[in-house]
Amino acid sequence: MGVVLTLAPAAAISILVSLQNRASLEAAQSGCRQLAEQDLAHIAGSFSESCENVRTQLSARLLGNLGLAASLLAREGGLHLSSTVAVEWKARHQETGEVRRVAIRRAYLGLEGQGPPLQQFVESVRQAGGTGCTVFQSLGERGGMLRVATTVAGAQGRPAIGTYIPAAGAGGQPTPVVAAVRAGRTFVGRARVAGRWAAAAYQPLRGGQGRVIGMLSAELPEEEATAALRRRMAETRIGRTGRLLVMHASGPSRGQFVIPPAAAAAGPDAPLDQPAAARLLDSAASLPADGQALVEYDAAARGQAAPRRHLALVRYYRPWDWVIAVAVPRDEINAAGDRLALLHAAGERRMQAASAASLLLAALLWWLGASHLARRMAGAAARLRNAVQAVKAAAAASARAGRTASSLAQAQLHGTADAGRELDRVARGGTDNAGLSRQMRNAAAEASLCAAGGAASAQSLGDAMAGVERAGREIRKALDSINQIAMQTNLLALNAAVEAARAGQAGQGFAVVAGGVRSLAGRCAEAAGRTGELVARAMAAGRSGSELAAAAAASLEELNRRSAELDALAASVCRRS
Repeated sequence: MGVVLTLAPAAAISILVSLQNRASLEAAQSGCRQLAEQDLAHIAGSFSESCENVRTQLSARLLGNLGLAASLLAREGGLHLSSTVAVEWKARHQETGEVRRVAIRRAYLGLEGQGPPLQQFVESVRQAGGTGCTVFQSLGERGGMLRVATTVAGAQGRPAIGTYIPAAGAGGQPTPVVAAVRAGRTFVGRARVAGRWAAAAYQPLRGGQGRVIGMLSAELPEEEATAALRRRMAETRIGRTGRLLVMHASGPSRGQFVIPPAAAAAGPDAPLDQPAAARLLDSAASLPADGQALVEYDAAARGQAAPRRHLALVRYYRPWDWVIAVAVPRDEINAAGDRLALLHAAGERRMQAASAASLLLAALLWWLGASHLARRMAGAAARLRNAVQAVKAAAAASARAGRTASSLAQAQLHGTADAGRELDRVARGGTDNAGLSRQMRNAAAEASLCAAGGAASAQSLGDAMAGVERAGREIRKALDSINQIAMQTNLLALNAAVEAARAGQAGQGFAVVAGGVRSLAGRCAEAAGRTGELVARAMAAGRSGSELAAAAAASLEELNRRSAELDALAASVCRRS
């Protein structure tokens, strides 16, 4: 029973601890995932802020250079169109390369062409401001803008003179640059320049009647414009193999890298795996301003054939139409949780081993304690049975002695009655005095013998009662020993309960066991008390029997003395007769 009382709370505590550990593990793993997601969001948000800072600085720089170009253009007399001379151009679409022939009026600087050549002018602006410069001429109200002088390099590495920006894109939507300039506004932002992305600023050039006849621009290639962002990406560390991805969100370069990550194959336009890129781009398309989304996709790391699950935080940077994604493999995010799981499993194994050892030790202690207590209780019970048997034997001897004394007293009374009758006969007549005196002496002798036997029996009864009292005292000592054992057991159980209370939840099982031991000790003390009461009663009965035996012995002694006196009187009568 004690082992069961130990096992039950110990098993309950083990189960509770295991459940608590599992809940803690799940909370820790969830916390690791949340921290990883927060880190991804922080990196993406920080990079977006860097993009905004770079855009602001670029805008200020481009507007400054555009203002410089405008002031230099005004100093040279402005842009003018000849009213008599037309020039035929092979205008080349900057995106598709399609060529069409157009005839437009010749453009020149200054009144009557007294200014420098247009190409010399744009080269001087580049040297002064450090950015590219282009002079555009309008191809009509619904046409695009033709580069008539530029420092922008084309596909062959030569200035992209003769390329034009169409008024509308492939889908028929107006080109943002041409639409803004036609409306008389200055455009600053990201634009397609000779088939490549660049940071640029454009302002309209007006003729004599205020009509837009062209535009002036300052450009900076995107590779040069994003140099600071490239350095930022090189300094950014995302786990062991995480990547910061920046891709074009739309247009012909959709899904291609704006800034290639270190792990990309090669070149600024190295594409990501198409399904993975599609998931990132589609999730970014529906994001609000400053919004972000978590996306999972499968992609193989460089040099690995098997794909790995990645978690990416996606943001859309609308001013430049960029998708910014901070991606890291799932197994790296879960690495800390996996280590915690291993530590949790090892801790559970250690706890189970410690619990098993504790249970074995508790069972051994219970078995030893129970065996020792059972042996002591068996000895006390045996002594108690012997004492009870002794009391029973003394009581039986007392009863026999009482019956013998009663028989002797009756015999003495009969003898006395016979002696009285004999004396009456002596009084009535003396003829037979001698014979009667002899009979009376004989009767007195018999009465004396009976009285002596009764006195001996009464003495034996007193000795038996004294033996009963001595046995009762021995039983009393054994019961005192049992009480002391119960008291010590109770103290030990109390100490165990105190130690279990100090141990907290881990000692609740031992507290229950200590309570059971205290209860058992109390029951032993109670049983010993009841047995002591029974022995006390038996000892009181023995003392009473001893007193009664002493009284009977005294009465028989008195009877013996009276019989001797009667014998003497009978002898005197015989002599007188």
